[in-house]
Amino acid sequence: MMNLAVIDPGVFVAGVFWRHEPHRCLKAWLRGMMTPVMTEDMLAEYEAGLEQVKQEQQFTTDTGLWVDALRTSALWVEWKPIGKRVCRDFKDEKFIEAALTAGCHTIIARDRDLTVVENPFGINLYTTREWLGTLTPPQRRRLR
Repeated sequence: MMNLAVIDPGVFVAGVFWRHEPHRCLKAWLRGMMTPVMTEDMLAEYEAGLEQVKQEQQFTTDTGLWVDALRTSALWVEWKPIGKRVCRDFKDEKFIEAALTAGCHTIIARDRDLTVVENPFGINLYTTREWLGTLTPPQRRRLR
């Protein structure tokens, strides 16, 4: 059974550059514990966020490796508009729409506009800490 999750760009970008909970979520993906759900719009937002932080912080991280890994391992979907506003920020609707399209019940987010939404359409919205808490102790040990 594929453990699908939509990862909010804030989690992805923080996970690439810093070694905290967002990075452990990305490690879970890289270790096969989760499969990201991805759309072209979402990838564009990830890439823009990576580039912005890389320039602001003057990092030398090769973000292309992360993007390539996503391209090859994510479950790609063509999201469909839900036609009903769920989030405070309409730009965040695409994450819920991608999850719905993929039949995914998990969104991992740092964005307050997403984390305050109460289980839209049965989708669980987790902070990185909450999502890591859903893993078994042996799974969590693999992420250290």
